Amino acid sequence: MFLLCLACLAITEAANYADTNCPLNLKLTKILSRSVSLTWDAGDSTCNQSVSVSVSSSPLVSEWAETLICIEKEGMFSCLPSLSWDPVICMNNTCEMTSAALLPCTRYRVEVRRGAQVQSEMITTDEETPGPPSSVGMQEIAPVTSTSWDRKNFSVNWASVSQLPQCVEGYRVSLRFCNPRSLYSNGYVKQEYCDTANEDVDTDADNIVHMEMWIQSDLSDISEYEVSVQAITKKRRLGKAEIVRGFINGNEESLLDPNNPISITTTTTTKSK
Repeated sequence: MFLLCLACLAITEAANYADTNCPLNLKLTKILSRSVSLTWDAGDSTCNQSVSVSVSSSPLVSEWAETLICIEKEGMFSCLPSLSWDPVICMNNTCEMTSAALLPCTRYRVEVRRGAQVQSEMITTDEETPGPPSSVGMQEIAPVTSTSWDRKNFSVNWASVSQLPQCVEGYRVSLRFCNPRSLYSNGYVKQEYCDTANEDVDTDADNIVHMEMWIQSDLSDISEYEVSVQAITKKRRLGKAEIVRGFINGNEESLLDPNNPISITTTTTTKSK
């Protein structure tokens, strides 16, 4: 019994020694939109040979986890992961791994565990360009009439982005009108006058914004309009735009019927700015 107690004491002291003298020194070397690279110290032959690495978005969910068995041979450690056949070679006493299966613009907890030694860091993955809003609509509200031009107010609304909504910090709304304009210089000349208004709004703006434009009202010619909405990321990157085009009569107080395919068409751009 006495010998058994001595053996237990020796094992406990060895474990305590390994925990004290085998620091992990976790470092994050690269954080991308869908992966993170990290390093930790390999230690020596007295350290615990089992290492667990995990990336979790919550205490109950681990999006990526690996358990490695590390072996020292001729003064160099190599660790065999549980999810792949490619060993992790620890160069200069430093082991490095790259995770997978992460989402952009998402906060994660990166943890390395070896025996009783645990180290963790909080990260937020990098951005990717969000998709377009699923729909965009516009209607005229409260027109204010002058002599030959109307200062018209428009309400633009849109549905939230469904592709990478976690990367959206706000929206950019652009409204463009091209109006016919009559000039009397060396005869009768008709030119086109275009004007564009832009407004950036936060995500808590209920996906609606009011914008004001000047529309010529004394001509029977129609004016062309274009409204586009695209997401803005935290780094001020612009997502894909949803664009709606149509026409408005200069003598009319309201937009033409949006269900008329001759009056309005809807397209989604595939280019991002």
